[in-house]
Amino acid sequence: MAKQRYVVVPGILFVAGAPVPADGKVMLTLEEARYDLGLARIYLDGTQPPPVAPVEPVRGADVLLLTRGAVTPVSAEPFTLALEVDRD
Repeated sequence: MAKQRYVVVPGILFVAGAPVPADGKVMLTLEEARYDLGLARIYLDGTQPPPVAPVEPVRGADVLLLTRGAVTPVSAEPFTLALEVDRD
């Protein structure tokens, strides 16, 4: 399969398991590029970069679940916890 030149989105350090060169361009087959293409981390040289969806900023009251490979926001509504203590 023929290799094509891809441009790496700024801030990405590794593509297809290899460090990104200083010029930010890599030569990959479609199979090698498929994963990073799906994550919009690379795009074909000579084409427009993929659109970036806006992300809502994290607020102080937000709770984040950290899982392997992802950060998932969870709504955290304020609540009150009442405890009864038996002093006998």
